[in-house]
Amino acid sequence: MAIPENWLTYIQSFRILVEILFVYSVSANVLHPIVTIEGYNFDMIFGASALIMWLFTYKIKIISKSILILWNYLGIAVLASVIFLFVSSVYFPNIWEKTEMMPKAFATAPYVLVAGFLMPSAIFIHVLSIIRLGREVKK
Repeated sequence: MAIPENWLTYIQSFRILVEILFVYSVSANVLHPIVTIEGYNFDMIFGASALIMWLFTYKIKIISKSILILWNYLGIAVLASVIFLFVSSVYFPNIWEKTEMMPKAFATAPYVLVAGFLMPSAIFIHVLSIIRLGREVKK
């Protein structure tokens, strides 16, 4: 309860930077384009929507907190689809018409931070926000 609830929405915008890393990684042949905005990863758009949701919910106040709860559930769904994209491109690359496995460079920094810290953090922030907003809506 000590964390301001508007921070939980605003902080999700960090996902824009992660997606920029992915786009750079495609140009360096570390990742398959399928895992970026060029493919089926819409996480960059969702990260940008965090700023919009923060603005319209907490500054302009035209979006209700109930809608923000739904947005958080959608964020978890987007992350689940991103996890599916990464797992399938690593273990089943032929699904995406790719015959080679992901390069070993993906198992180094900063890429391991994505799977080991940033993605779990994004899910944790969504869950924390859902719990926090749920308490606010019930009042």
